Amino acid sequence: MGKAVGIDLGTTFSAIAIVDQEHEAQAILNAEGKLTTPSVALWYDNAYVVGQAALDLIEHAEGDERTRLAAALIRGVKRMVGNPPKGGLISNGHRTTPVEVSAAILAKLARDASARLDFPVRDAVITVPAHFGDRERSATKEAAEMAGLYVLQIINEPSAAALTYTHGEETKPGIALVFDLGGGTFDATILQIGEGSARVLSTKGIEELGGINFTNKLAGDLRKRYETEAKVPYPEDSLSMDRLIAAAEAAK
Repeated sequence: MGKAVGIDLGTTFSAIAIVDQEHEAQAILNAEGKLTTPSVALWYDNAYVVGQAALDLIEHAEGDERTRLAAALIRGVKRMVGNPPKGGLISNGHRTTPVEVSAAILAKLARDASARLDFPVRDAVITVPAHFGDRERSATKEAAEMAGLYVLQIINEPSAAALTYTHGEETKPGIALVFDLGGGTFDATILQIGEGSARVLSTKGIEELGGINFTNKLAGDLRKRYETEAKVPYPEDSLSMDRLIAAAEAAK
């Protein structure tokens, strides 16, 4: 077994990291030189385009092609893992599933990390929201295996955050409350912290609360302001809505 990586498959952004020779966790840059990869995918030319490349493809397209590609972009797939929407997902006429899209995102993370590390990334520990049940965890593992990864362990995101502070440090034993407000989910976990370890005592999560909800609320307010000032309805096409979301994200 080679060195394992840690992966955070997020609702809005994903990241991959490894523990270096000094026993410190280091995030790995992707092919674009960024520490995080947008968790988006687009079926284009019989293959998935993932992350910033998908967003750039839309940005550089023109006219009807740009509108069509914007409508085909798949976002927030993490909220669908284990609970696929009725009728499935369709991108550019390609019928897919949350597991398949998640696999495409994971495959990019692993591919980019392999190029940076100079060895093939195969083994992984993947974090998931604390409220994920067996169905969501099994779907996450299936996506990883589809991406060519062997899942050593799936751990709760709040536990992973707590381990960051206990790893290699002298920690004072006690009880800690960890809040994990991510792009799409919100979890609270009570941890018992020991000497260099952390054990989950209780956890509770809200599936539909995260950064994306704040973005959508801001987008709604911006839309109302536009309609009030311009005295016309805001356009309903996918490209216009994407621009609105982008403006709200920048404002946030």
